[in-house]
Amino acid sequence: MATAMLVDVGIAALLWLVVNYDFKKAVLSAIALLGLGFAVETLGETTGFPFGSYVYTAALYPKLWSVPIAILFAWLMIIVSSYFTARLILSWAKPGANIHTLVIFSTLLTVSSDLLMEPVAFHVHSYWLWIGDQNSGYYGVPLSNFIAWTVISYIMVWVLIYIIKDKKTVFPLEISPLRYHFVPPMLYLMNLMMFASLNISNQFYLAGVIGIVVGVPCVFLLLRGVALRLPLKPRNIT
Repeated sequence: MATAMLVDVGIAALLWLVVNYDFKKAVLSAIALLGLGFAVETLGETTGFPFGSYVYTAALYPKLWSVPIAILFAWLMIIVSSYFTARLILSWAKPGANIHTLVIFSTLLTVSSDLLMEPVAFHVHSYWLWIGDQNSGYYGVPLSNFIAWTVISYIMVWVLIYIIKDKKTVFPLEISPLRYHFVPPMLYLMNLMMFASLNISNQFYLAGVIGIVVGVPCVFLLLRGVALRLPLKPRNIT
């Protein structure tokens, strides 16, 4: 069921790209993100670089070589949802933001999601096991994992922008002209709140608090953006 859920949300992110961009760009974006995810996960599990030493268990299957298919679709979902959530928030909260601010914000949202996912995936569901001192780092997860997530997410966001050639993103940012623009924030926030709840229920309180600290402002800014947008008629952007 975990595999089915992660594959489903990854496909949802892909279909959303198809709706807003042409089919070729959407598919190429998915192939690139899935391919990069597979490359770094294979390298990580076999060498311990760049994340740290870990191994996938049999909890997630099927696998492509040693990497669960679900993990690849999780990368696709989190990159797409983080980027377009950041884009939507900034278009309303900070219209003067430039593309570098957008990429950095997207990266922070991605890494925040991993901060919530790691304790549950490792200690509760045993999707993967970290090898080493489980009392060190962050709930036994080495800090190198989050450094790697920051760098990889940053690169992946730029790859996504390059492939889709996001002409609908006008800088300074303007009100989003994207169709069904609420879908990426829903994917991101559902994932965030699910892991925040699981962390709190399993007494991983720091991770749960991080989820609240990240999620509540995002919800507030998104709702504020909706309130600001209602009386306005978005300009046509091509």
